[in-house]
Amino acid sequence: MKHRNESSTEVTDMVVGVFGSDSDWELLSWLSRGLLAVSDSYNSNEMIPYPLPDPLPRVFHHLAVRQMWKKKHFPTTLLELWAWAHQPLVKLGLELPPGVDPAKPLLENGLPTAQCEDLAELAGKETSPAAQYSSKLMNEVMDLCQTLNAPHTYVAFRQLLITSPVLTAAELERCLCDNVLRSLAQQVKKAYLMAPHFAARQGYLETCPRCNNLLMPTSTQQWVCVDAFCRHRQTGYQKAAKRFPVEKNVLWLHPGLRRYVAVPGQTEVRLWKRLCQMQIEVELWPDFDAYDLRLVFQDGEVWAVDVKDWGNPVALAREINNQRGMRQFPHWNRAFWVFPDHRRMQRPDYMELFKNNCEYLSATVSAVFEKEFLNLADKKLRQVSRSPHRPVPAT
Repeated sequence: MKHRNESSTEVTDMVVGVFGSDSDWELLSWLSRGLLAVSDSYNSNEMIPYPLPDPLPRVFHHLAVRQMWKKKHFPTTLLELWAWAHQPLVKLGLELPPGVDPAKPLLENGLPTAQCEDLAELAGKETSPAAQYSSKLMNEVMDLCQTLNAPHTYVAFRQLLITSPVLTAAELERCLCDNVLRSLAQQVKKAYLMAPHFAARQGYLETCPRCNNLLMPTSTQQWVCVDAFCRHRQTGYQKAAKRFPVEKNVLWLHPGLRRYVAVPGQTEVRLWKRLCQMQIEVELWPDFDAYDLRLVFQDGEVWAVDVKDWGNPVALAREINNQRGMRQFPHWNRAFWVFPDHRRMQRPDYMELFKNNCEYLSATVSAVFEKEFLNLADKKLRQVSRSPHRPVPAT
C-alpha cells in the first residue's frame, strides 16, 4: 500500500477537471478535511488552534459567498459548522456530484463518517498535518532500513502499527527489546501518542473487536470504533477486544498512521496470513514496499499484489494511471490490484467504475476483490499440485 505523495495541485486539478472550477465538490472536499483535522486534534488531546488552520477559514469564506448568493443559511462558527455537517448532504444546499450518497452526513454522533474520509482524500491528503506526519515518519523508517539493508525490520515496523494501534507504554518497551525493532526505537516511539482519557468507559480504555482500534464515545454516549469504515459495518453493542486501565499509560497510534498505514494495512496482513495458511510462499512489502504481497508458486510463477482501499474508485484509477501502473521490480508474471470486500458492499458499481477509468489493466494485470483473489490463488495452487513443475519465464 503506497503512501500517496501526489501534490495538492495535481489532486485539485483532477477534481476541478471532473467537476468544474471552484465546484461544490471541491468545497465539500476541503470541508471534510477540515472536519477530520478538528476531530484528530480533539482525539489527540490537543487544543484546537485559533485562528482555525487552513482549510477551515477558506471553507467559511466560500460557504458564506455561495449560500448568501443562493439565499440559504450558512454556519459562521465552528460549533455551527459542526452541527451543520451532521445533516444529510442533500440538505446542505450544495450541488452534489454523482457517486456521493446524498442521504449520508459528513459527521454522525460527533464522529467523521466514511463518506467524510472519502471526500477529504480528494482535497490532497499530503496537505493535512496528520498525513504529513505519517509520510515523513514512514519515509524516515524506509530510509533507515534501506541504509541498514534490513527489510525484515521495515516489515516488523509496519506490522506493529497495523496489529497494535493501541498498547501500553510497558508493552511498547517490551516490543523495543526485540532485536528486530531495536534500531527503530526512536521512530516507534514517535508513532504513538497518549490515548485520550475521555474515551474511557468505567475507567477502562477499550479496543474494537474487529480492528483493535480505540472505541470512542459518541455524542449519545455509545462506544464505537473510531475508524469510520469499521464503524459502518458494526451493529449493536460492541464488546471490547481488550480493556486497558487508564492509569497504565495507554498509547494510541498517531492519526495519520492510523488512517493511511494501519487501516488499509489490515487487508494486507489478513491476506498474508490467509495465503500462509494455504502454504503459499508469500512476502510482505517486497523490496521496501515496491508492492504489498509477492507470491511464488511451486512452478515458479510469481504474482504481485497491491491492495488499494480507496472510497472513490475513479480517483483510485486516476492515481494508478499517474503512477503508470504496477512496479515491475521485483519481477512478476501476473499482477493484481486487490480491493477489500467491504468496498463492493459499500458501492456495487465500484469495480465497473474502476475498470472504466484505469488504463493499466491487461491480460497479465487484473483488478479483483479480496475473496475473488483468494479463490484465484487457491485455483492456481491446485493446478500446480496436479502438474509437473516447470519454471515460468519472468516478465
